[in-house]
Amino acid sequence: MEAKNFKSAACWILLSPLLFIMASISTVESITTYYIQLVIFSIVTLVGLSVGVGYISGSSLAPKVAKYTLWLIGIYFVGSWVLILLILAWQFLIGAL
Repeated sequence: MEAKNFKSAACWILLSPLLFIMASISTVESITTYYIQLVIFSIVTLVGLSVGVGYISGSSLAPKVAKYTLWLIGIYFVGSWVLILLILAWQFLIGAL
């Protein structure tokens, strides 16, 4: 196995469970939101672990799945930051009027 594949596999296998931990210790107000978040992050964790195993086994599908999973994770986190900024800006504008 190439060193790059081993590093990618190690990153996916070691870091993917952190998403599940993040979701499980989340403090959202709604129990429904908590469970939805937990299910989504659990799915991403399982996909991440599968990608890590795919890198170890030399699967040609692993880099493609890794790329799309990273895009989805990025869109989720950056999208939430943008949404928070928009809400804060809206509150600031309403408060200024």
